[in-house]
Amino acid sequence: MFGDREVRVPIGPDAHRWETVAGTRKVLGLVRTFTSTTRLLEALDAFRGDWRVQVVFAVDETSAFHSGVADLLHSAGARIAPWEQLEHLTFDLAVTASENVDLTHVSAPVVLLPHGVGFHKQVPDSRSGVTRVSGLARPEFRERVLHVLSHPGQVAQIARTGGRSVVAGDPAWERILLSQPMREQYRRAFGVTSAGQRLVLLSSTWRAESLLARRPLLAERLLRELPADEFQVALVLHPNAWFGHSPWQIRQWLAPALDLGLHLVPPHEGWQAALVASDVVIGDHGSVTYYAGALGTPILLAEFGAEVVPGTPAEQLGQLGTRLTDAAPAAQIADAVPVPGLASLAFDAPVSLAEVLYEQLGLTCPEPSRRAWPVPAPEHRPVRTFTVRDGVRYPGLSGEGLVCAEESEPDQRLLHTASVIAGADPAGLLSRYPCSWAVRPVPGGCEIHPRDGEPFTVAGAEDPMVLAYRAISR
Repeated sequence: MFGDREVRVPIGPDAHRWETVAGTRKVLGLVRTFTSTTRLLEALDAFRGDWRVQVVFAVDETSAFHSGVADLLHSAGARIAPWEQLEHLTFDLAVTASENVDLTHVSAPVVLLPHGVGFHKQVPDSRSGVTRVSGLARPEFRERVLHVLSHPGQVAQIARTGGRSVVAGDPAWERILLSQPMREQYRRAFGVTSAGQRLVLLSSTWRAESLLARRPLLAERLLRELPADEFQVALVLHPNAWFGHSPWQIRQWLAPALDLGLHLVPPHEGWQAALVASDVVIGDHGSVTYYAGALGTPILLAEFGAEVVPGTPAEQLGQLGTRLTDAAPAAQIADAVPVPGLASLAFDAPVSLAEVLYEQLGLTCPEPSRRAWPVPAPEHRPVRTFTVRDGVRYPGLSGEGLVCAEESEPDQRLLHTASVIAGADPAGLLSRYPCSWAVRPVPGGCEIHPRDGEPFTVAGAEDPMVLAYRAISR
């Protein structure tokens, strides 16, 4: 249970007896899902360095996706008040990125932030059997809530529902634009270390029409079919997929792809940097794919769900985006092109979110922060086995070719399949495994020890496995 003890400082009738920083405006951060929590924490960066503002959080536990919220808030060191305490408290402002949060006992003006690009997706309602448009406040609270929009074209959509709105941009998008000078640093974090390498980013939303649901083996297929020295592959999953099934289960399902070198972006941060770093994005109708398209990144649509709301910019992405077919992926990636005009359809704001929040609090807005997204730390395992074909390395057992493994390969099946094993003790490798050659890296090349024959040395700066392949294939 979140915040199961009453919080007496920095909120409550006698908080002044214990608080160190007095006279602050009290802001309530309302969270319900992992997705909305990450977006709220990012947006509250507007108060960075401001001693006039104190933020306290409360968690509505009614979501099917509240798993992971406690760990995220606790890791951030946030103050969490019990939900039941809210009916006895008054705040200067409540801010949330969850449209489905219960505002019955919230005594404060409420600002609702987007947690995606606009209002473009139909999702199941948690209290009924019908679907609703994601991002719109619950009908009974709609008149109380100020919806933050990223584009004037969304105003009419909100007005038709009886909601109030202000066009104040998208903090995630604005920081993505600020982060573009960090591209090379981000790319190194995803293993892109030379000018000729390309980063392919897979992006999946959640539910049955997503890329993950329809093509769960796509990441594994790309890794097996794309040359390892020319491509890196990364994957961004919607947090509802992570926490609906559990992070453990997601990693179990993706284990073969991780063994082949997949860079898995964690659910709490890193997708923004991945977008800036990528050369092509293979996605679906989720917001991450749209952000990529708005950046001008070439797009391939592996799936595109019918749950997209007609007349929205997301629908235009679906109409104009190139579909990924079952043909060889390398040629399709090379031919992928940007979808024009997406940024202007979704992002155009006269004021910033910080200005709106400070206006609600009655405080002057300081100079806004201009910080890039941090360098990401994707989950990644080094690949220990490759199939070498025509002098090109492919991860794992990838079709015909010479199977080459390092002695540190944990999968004993692969070590007993490999024709070539690289390690420090060639004689030992030949005695333990049925390989035909043992390779020992040496300065400036490698030593090749045939099972039947005399050892010889090959000079070269390339990977020892590629050197061995070329020498053996002669």
